[in-house]
Amino acid sequence: LCSADPAAQLGACVQLAALASAGIARAHLERFRCGGGFARVTALLRASDADLVDAAAEALARLSSTCSGHLQPTRAYAFDGGAVGAQCEVTVQQIGYDTAGTGYAVWTSALLLCRWLCAPVGLACVRGRTVLELGAGCGAVGLIAAKLGARSVTITDNQPEVLRSLRAALRLNGLEGVAGVRVASLDWAVEAGDNEHVPELDPVVVFEVIRVHTRG
Repeated sequence: LCSADPAAQLGACVQLAALASAGIARAHLERFRCGGGFARVTALLRASDADLVDAAAEALARLSSTCSGHLQPTRAYAFDGGAVGAQCEVTVQQIGYDTAGTGYAVWTSALLLCRWLCAPVGLACVRGRTVLELGAGCGAVGLIAAKLGARSVTITDNQPEVLRSLRAALRLNGLEGVAGVRVASLDWAVEAGDNEHVPELDPVVVFEVIRVHTRG
Protein backbone atom coordinates (compact mmCIF):
# COMPACT_ATOMS: atom_id res chain seq x y z
CA LEU A 1 0.00 0.00 0.00
CA CYS A 2 2.95 2.33 0.48
CA SER A 3 4.01 1.81 -3.12
CA ALA A 4 3.24 4.48 -5.73
CA ASP A 5 2.78 1.76 -8.36
CA PRO A 6 -0.95 1.25 -9.10
CA ALA A 7 -0.37 -2.41 -9.97
CA ALA A 8 1.27 -3.01 -6.59
CA GLN A 9 -1.52 -1.14 -4.82
CA LEU A 10 -4.11 -3.22 -6.68
CA GLY A 11 -2.37 -6.44 -5.66
CA ALA A 12 -2.18 -5.31 -2.02
CA CYS A 13 -5.90 -4.53 -1.96
CA VAL A 14 -6.75 -7.94 -3.43
CA GLN A 15 -4.58 -9.61 -0.78
CA LEU A 16 -6.19 -7.56 1.99
CA ALA A 17 -9.67 -8.56 0.85
CA ALA A 18 -8.65 -12.22 0.80
CA LEU A 19 -7.10 -12.01 4.27
CA ALA A 20 -10.14 -10.25 5.69
CA SER A 21 -12.44 -12.89 4.20
CA ALA A 22 -10.37 -15.59 5.88
CA GLY A 23 -10.53 -13.75 9.21
CA ILE A 24 -8.10 -11.36 10.90
CA ALA A 25 -7.41 -11.25 14.62
CA ARG A 26 -8.48 -8.10 16.45
CA ALA A 27 -4.89 -7.32 17.48
CA HIS A 28 -3.74 -7.42 13.85
CA LEU A 29 -6.60 -5.15 12.79
CA GLU A 30 -5.66 -2.67 15.49
CA ARG A 31 -2.03 -2.62 14.37
CA PHE A 32 -3.18 -2.10 10.78
CA ARG A 33 -5.37 0.81 11.87
CA CYS A 34 -2.70 2.43 14.04
CA GLY A 35 -0.21 2.12 11.21
CA GLY A 36 -2.46 4.13 8.91
CA GLY A 37 -3.60 1.14 6.87
CA PHE A 38 -7.27 2.07 6.73
CA ALA A 39 -6.40 5.65 5.77
CA ARG A 40 -4.17 4.47 2.91
CA VAL A 41 -6.83 2.13 1.53
CA THR A 42 -9.48 4.85 1.82
CA ALA A 43 -7.23 7.27 -0.09
CA LEU A 44 -7.18 4.81 -3.00
CA LEU A 45 -10.90 5.40 -3.50
CA ARG A 46 -9.86 8.67 -5.15
CA ALA A 47 -7.59 6.93 -7.67
CA SER A 48 -8.17 7.49 -11.38
CA ASP A 49 -7.92 3.75 -12.12
CA ALA A 50 -11.40 2.22 -11.85
CA ASP A 51 -10.06 -1.29 -11.13
CA LEU A 52 -7.97 0.07 -8.27
CA VAL A 53 -10.98 1.92 -6.85
CA ASP A 54 -13.05 -1.28 -7.02
CA ALA A 55 -10.31 -3.29 -5.31
CA ALA A 56 -9.90 -0.68 -2.56
CA ALA A 57 -13.67 -0.58 -1.99
CA GLU A 58 -13.80 -4.38 -1.79
CA ALA A 59 -10.89 -4.45 0.66
CA LEU A 60 -12.57 -1.85 2.87
CA ALA A 61 -15.85 -3.73 2.76
CA ARG A 62 -14.19 -7.00 3.77
CA LEU A 63 -12.15 -5.30 6.48
CA SER A 64 -15.27 -3.54 7.74
CA SER A 65 -17.11 -6.83 7.87
CA THR A 66 -14.32 -8.25 10.02
CA CYS A 67 -14.27 -5.15 12.20
CA SER A 68 -18.00 -5.32 12.73
CA GLY A 69 -17.47 -8.46 14.76
CA HIS A 70 -15.45 -6.31 17.18
CA LEU A 71 -17.84 -3.34 17.23
CA GLN A 72 -19.58 -2.31 20.42
CA PRO A 73 -23.34 -2.72 19.85
CA THR A 74 -23.98 0.94 20.73
CA ARG A 75 -21.83 4.04 20.56
CA ALA A 76 -22.40 7.62 21.71
CA TYR A 77 -21.19 10.71 19.84
CA ALA A 78 -21.13 14.26 21.21
CA PHE A 79 -21.08 17.36 18.99
CA ASP A 80 -20.28 20.95 19.89
CA GLY A 81 -21.51 23.75 17.64
CA GLY A 82 -19.45 26.42 19.38
CA ALA A 83 -20.36 29.34 21.61
CA VAL A 84 -23.48 30.29 19.66
CA GLY A 85 -24.29 26.83 18.38
CA ALA A 86 -25.73 23.77 20.10
CA GLN A 87 -24.27 20.87 22.04
CA CYS A 88 -25.89 17.56 21.27
CA GLU A 89 -25.25 13.85 21.84
CA VAL A 90 -26.68 10.84 20.03
CA THR A 91 -26.36 7.12 20.60
CA VAL A 92 -26.40 4.80 17.60
CA GLN A 93 -26.65 1.05 17.24
CA GLN A 94 -23.86 -0.54 15.20
CA ILE A 95 -24.52 -3.79 13.36
CA GLY A 96 -22.68 -6.21 11.11
CA TYR A 97 -21.63 -5.38 7.57
CA ASP A 98 -22.86 -8.77 6.37
CA THR A 99 -26.47 -7.84 7.17
CA ALA A 100 -26.39 -4.04 6.97
CA GLY A 101 -23.92 -3.32 4.18
CA THR A 102 -22.41 0.15 4.37
CA GLY A 103 -24.99 1.10 7.01
CA TYR A 104 -23.15 -1.02 9.58
CA ALA A 105 -21.46 1.94 11.34
CA VAL A 106 -21.20 5.74 11.36
CA TRP A 107 -19.03 7.18 8.57
CA THR A 108 -16.80 10.24 8.93
CA SER A 109 -18.97 12.27 6.56
CA ALA A 110 -21.96 11.75 8.88
CA LEU A 111 -19.97 12.98 11.87
CA LEU A 112 -18.89 16.09 9.96
CA LEU A 113 -22.48 16.79 8.91
CA CYS A 114 -23.71 16.34 12.49
CA ARG A 115 -21.14 18.84 13.73
CA TRP A 116 -22.15 21.30 11.00
CA LEU A 117 -25.82 20.97 11.95
CA CYS A 118 -24.94 21.95 15.52
CA ALA A 119 -23.32 25.17 14.28
CA PRO A 120 -25.55 28.25 13.81
CA VAL A 121 -25.82 27.87 10.01
CA GLY A 122 -26.81 24.21 10.41
CA LEU A 123 -29.32 24.94 13.15
CA ALA A 124 -31.06 27.37 10.82
CA CYS A 125 -31.47 24.54 8.31
CA VAL A 126 -33.26 22.12 10.63
CA ARG A 127 -34.98 23.90 13.51
CA GLY A 128 -38.72 24.00 12.96
CA ARG A 129 -38.38 22.32 9.58
CA THR A 130 -39.44 19.04 7.98
CA VAL A 131 -36.36 16.85 7.43
CA LEU A 132 -35.95 13.69 5.33
CA GLU A 133 -32.74 11.66 5.66
CA LEU A 134 -31.94 9.33 2.75
CA GLY A 135 -29.70 6.27 3.12
CA ALA A 136 -29.52 6.86 6.87
CA GLY A 137 -27.42 3.85 7.91
CA CYS A 138 -27.00 4.26 11.66
CA GLY A 139 -29.12 7.41 11.50
CA ALA A 140 -26.83 9.81 13.38
CA VAL A 141 -27.76 12.77 11.17
CA GLY A 142 -31.51 12.26 11.42
CA LEU A 143 -31.27 11.72 15.18
CA ILE A 144 -29.30 14.96 15.55
CA ALA A 145 -31.89 16.84 13.45
CA ALA A 146 -34.66 15.56 15.72
CA LYS A 147 -32.79 16.57 18.86
CA LEU A 148 -31.98 20.01 17.45
CA GLY A 149 -35.66 20.88 17.11
CA ALA A 150 -36.78 19.85 13.63
CA ARG A 151 -40.58 19.92 13.35
CA SER A 152 -40.62 16.52 11.65
CA VAL A 153 -37.89 13.99 10.84
CA THR A 154 -38.24 10.91 8.63
CA ILE A 155 -35.16 8.66 8.76
CA THR A 156 -35.05 6.25 5.81
CA ASP A 157 -33.08 3.35 4.42
CA ASN A 158 -33.91 0.29 2.32
CA GLN A 159 -32.16 -2.49 4.29
CA PRO A 160 -34.41 -4.44 6.73
CA GLU A 161 -31.63 -4.90 9.29
CA VAL A 162 -30.74 -1.22 9.13
CA LEU A 163 -34.39 -0.25 9.65
CA ARG A 164 -34.59 -2.45 12.74
CA SER A 165 -31.41 -0.83 14.06
CA LEU A 166 -32.80 2.65 13.39
CA ARG A 167 -35.96 1.89 15.35
CA ALA A 168 -33.78 0.71 18.23
CA ALA A 169 -31.82 3.98 17.95
CA LEU A 170 -35.05 5.94 18.44
CA ARG A 171 -35.53 4.13 21.75
CA LEU A 172 -31.89 4.69 22.77
CA ASN A 173 -32.27 8.42 22.21
CA GLY A 174 -35.66 8.84 23.85
CA LEU A 175 -37.32 9.57 20.52
CA GLU A 176 -39.59 6.55 20.25
CA GLY A 177 -43.19 7.73 20.09
CA VAL A 178 -42.19 11.37 19.73
CA ALA A 179 -44.59 13.10 17.35
CA GLY A 180 -43.05 13.82 13.97
CA VAL A 181 -40.06 11.47 14.32
CA ARG A 182 -40.19 8.16 12.47
CA VAL A 183 -38.23 5.51 10.61
CA ALA A 184 -39.46 4.39 7.19
CA SER A 185 -38.39 2.18 4.30
CA LEU A 186 -37.45 4.11 1.17
CA ASP A 187 -35.56 3.05 -1.95
CA TRP A 188 -35.34 5.96 -4.38
CA ALA A 189 -34.46 3.54 -7.21
CA VAL A 190 -38.02 2.14 -7.24
CA GLU A 191 -41.51 3.52 -6.81
CA ALA A 192 -42.66 0.91 -4.28
CA GLY A 193 -42.20 1.25 -0.52
CA ASP A 194 -43.53 3.69 2.07
CA ASN A 195 -42.82 6.58 -0.27
CA GLU A 196 -45.85 8.51 0.95
CA HIS A 197 -43.60 10.63 3.18
CA VAL A 198 -44.23 14.18 4.23
CA PRO A 199 -45.53 15.93 1.09
CA GLU A 200 -43.64 19.16 1.66
CA LEU A 201 -39.99 18.85 2.65
CA ASP A 202 -37.50 21.48 3.71
CA PRO A 203 -33.99 19.99 3.82
CA VAL A 204 -33.24 16.52 2.49
CA VAL A 205 -29.99 15.31 4.08
CA VAL A 206 -27.74 12.80 2.33
CA PHE A 207 -24.07 11.88 2.61
CA GLU A 208 -21.96 9.31 0.78
CA VAL A 209 -24.95 7.41 -0.62
CA ILE A 210 -23.76 7.04 -4.23
CA ARG A 211 -20.41 6.25 -5.82
CA VAL A 212 -20.19 6.36 -9.62
CA HIS A 213 -17.20 5.87 -11.88
CA THR A 214 -16.76 5.24 -15.56
CA ARG A 215 -14.35 2.88 -17.25
CA GLY A 216 -12.11 3.73 -20.16
